Amino acid sequence: MSASTFRAVCVMALLVGAGSLGSCGGSPTAPSAPSVTGTWVSSDRTFTWILAQSGTTVTGTHVPTDEGPAVAISGAFAGGEFSFRVITGERVVSFLDPPEVVEVGWGARVDVSGDQMTGSISSIGSPFRYSFRDITMRRVDTSR
Repeated sequence: MSASTFRAVCVMALLVGAGSLGSCGGSPTAPSAPSVTGTWVSSDRTFTWILAQSGTTVTGTHVPTDEGPAVAISGAFAGGEFSFRVITGERVVSFLDPPEVVEVGWGARVDVSGDQMTGSISSIGSPFRYSFRDITMRRVDTSR
């Protein structure tokens, strides 16, 4: 191998090596996907949500601070929105022909922005759907 061919091969090896190092070490880190995993407390401190997210599925517990019973919750987080339903029973809607059985309970729909959620808790199965109340939740732990 001639000296000029040897130099050309060395230069090519250096360029290829430098290019692969630059593409690995100097690239910015992709932002992590948003998550609702963690402990969230309502702004009025009347309840806490302890949530775990896997993909778009969220499971957890709604814990009232007035020592009422904790309730298991299961919902979805997609497009910046977290929602779930808690079914507590059913009722017969007798004015329909034929009568129909509908689920009764409550649910929440909140928009998530960083460590804050805002939205509402509403009834399910009421003849007139209404909001129990508007809520704001704040994440109180840092484990995500």
